[in-house]
Amino acid sequence: IAVFNGLVLAGVLSVVVGWLFSYLMPIGKNIWTSSYVLVTSGLALILLALIYLYTDIKGKNRGTKPFIVFGANAITVYFLSSIGAALMWSIHFSFQGRVVDVKEFIYSFLLQPVFGNYPGSVVFALLYVVLWWAVMSVFYKKKIFIKV
Repeated sequence: IAVFNGLVLAGVLSVVVGWLFSYLMPIGKNIWTSSYVLVTSGLALILLALIYLYTDIKGKNRGTKPFIVFGANAITVYFLSSIGAALMWSIHFSFQGRVVDVKEFIYSFLLQPVFGNYPGSVVFALLYVVLWWAVMSVFYKKKIFIKV
């Protein structure tokens, strides 16, 4: 429980310091400002603490299957999803009189009109994660584990 308490304490302190620091340097994702790094790192530590509490302290594993599927081929999914992202930016086609790449098409013409700017971006990211979870689930079910 000491590890859990330490993670939570470090996470809360990081979020608070980042939030206070944001008055001097605004929280900005695009350029990874110091305040952004502190706040997001603190939130990640708090999430890690909650996962640690659930899995290691309480000994539960319900709902952890997606993490197991990703973890079984972590390097593979990282590599393939990076290639997939690069392909989405490099494949261009004409749509409604303009040239767009696959990512721009999915975001600008399918998701943004339905969800708006920020929520559309979040939905795009979640759909991309779900796509790769589906691919990695096939690998996992067929017992394909690629090691480096």
